[in-house]
Amino acid sequence: SFKNWTLDFGDSTFKNFSKAPHTGHLYTHVGVYTLRYKGTGPFCPDSLTKKIKVVDVKASFYMDSSRQDTPVFYFVNTSLNATHYTWIFDDGTIIETPDNSDISHSFNRTGIINVCLIARNNTGCEDSVCHTLNLDKYIFIPNVFTPGNNDGKNDRYYIVARGNQLYGLEIFNRWGQKVFSSDDKSYTWDGSKMNDGHTLCAAGTYYFIFHYQLIGEKEKTVEGTVTLIR
Repeated sequence: SFKNWTLDFGDSTFKNFSKAPHTGHLYTHVGVYTLRYKGTGPFCPDSLTKKIKVVDVKASFYMDSSRQDTPVFYFVNTSLNATHYTWIFDDGTIIETPDNSDISHSFNRTGIINVCLIARNNTGCEDSVCHTLNLDKYIFIPNVFTPGNNDGKNDRYYIVARGNQLYGLEIFNRWGQKVFSSDDKSYTWDGSKMNDGHTLCAAGTYYFIFHYQLIGEKEKTVEGTVTLIR
């Protein structure tokens, strides 16, 4: 049997023990280390070596602005060397994911919102990161658009909505015939009948009914006119 043990961690640090060791060690840098375990005693010394790889857990994410659609936001997980993730939103929501899948979250209030991500690996090492979002809400209703004039501007009609939980737009011609409807603000009017792309609506005045609800507010209905110019 041995009387003394030396554990060399391969990073210029070592420990001596008077009995068989059971210990841990914190590495300050990533890399591959050669761990050497040596026992000495009244007989010939003996040693054992083992290579270990130290990886760094890095929590990282960003908001996908191309899919930003208040109150729904999309987050892209770009963390490294982790196997489990915890998303924490300051509205009380916690989402656990076993992989680095992207997630979306719908907020029920506007203002300053904190979003945090904790990334962990199989050995329990973890890292965290937080970002701040400013969620706003507003409605902007244009009263004119100019499809088909070949300038590439203002070619589609839509009502700009941020922080909405409900969106419903109907547009009618002067005879009361419906020419467009949408319950998705990303689906916009191109100036043709029911967006068929062929039956072009004539230049003139059209009437809309817009039904919407913003975060924290009551449902509302607005009626008005929009002028189509060709």
